Amino acid sequence: HRPCKERKNSMEIRVQKIIADAGVCSRRKAEELIEQGAVKVNGHPAQIGMKADPYRDLITVNGERIPSPREQRSVYLMPIYPFIAYFLAQYMLYLVREHSKALKIYGWILAVASLLLTAVFVAVKCGAVPDTIFHGKRAAQNVAMLHALMNVGGWSWLLIAIPPLLSVGWIAYVRRHRSYGPGLLYAICALTFGLYVALDGAYQPPVLNAKSVSPVAEEIDAVAPASSGTLYEFIEMGEFAAGDPVHFFEIDFYLGDRVQNFRRNHPKDGYLMILQEDAERWLPEFEKDGYSFTDVYTSSRPVNRCTLKVYRFTRADDAAEEPAAAPAVEVAAGAAAK
Repeated sequence: HRPCKERKNSMEIRVQKIIADAGVCSRRKAEELIEQGAVKVNGHPAQIGMKADPYRDLITVNGERIPSPREQRSVYLMPIYPFIAYFLAQYMLYLVREHSKALKIYGWILAVASLLLTAVFVAVKCGAVPDTIFHGKRAAQNVAMLHALMNVGGWSWLLIAIPPLLSVGWIAYVRRHRSYGPGLLYAICALTFGLYVALDGAYQPPVLNAKSVSPVAEEIDAVAPASSGTLYEFIEMGEFAAGDPVHFFEIDFYLGDRVQNFRRNHPKDGYLMILQEDAERWLPEFEKDGYSFTDVYTSSRPVNRCTLKVYRFTRADDAAEEPAAAPAVEVAAGAAAK
């Protein structure tokens, strides 16, 4: 450290003010401590009028360090959610008293949405929604979600029946009552709760499962079990792009974290997991390094919006014994970079 008087910094202020701001003592008392030699800046005795940077300089009083302004900040952790809930409750009561029509409209929106949701689900279950309505890159995934909803059944029907039943109850309540009190809030809360229960408990799980690659991982584990060889991966975007490498994280998770990197390990045999477009470009380059590949698996659903392939591979022994010539994949990578 250098004495702060040797530096010019717009953040520098007088030492006695720094001490006073830290709550050690008053500014006048700080000046007395400086005159007594009790104050040091970066190990050097302070002088009256000396300036220092409270964020960068080490200031001590009688050997005790003065904390920087960052350390002096007080952090108060106060849960805000109870207050939000309280004010929302008060606001809802205000709406019941002064603007019950707005709440009534909101309740009708929830009731109609619940009935429409149930009607669309029944149409899907009856096969009235064809697969041909989906187009584009996500068509296959959307079709899989549609089929997943068609297979919903069992106890899920109880959850699905909650919103329409509550909607019928809402209609009966509105027709029976001309003036509204707290019962209007209870009815709206019931509609909201029933809709969320149906969405989170019956509709969303099959849709999210349709997007999951867990079935793909199970199929890969069947054709490339750990007992028959190591599973490797190659992703062009992850191998030659800057930053963190792209990785089949979700598949690797379901496979028990056993996927290894093909390019770094340069293995002799095993299984290679690769996207189809990468396979079309890079397998010929790998074959120049002495590899031979046998197609053993093609994914039944897209992975990273592409078809996933798994190949059984072996490497010729003579290629393994060749000296330090640059592998063909490295040469191809350099050409691609250019």
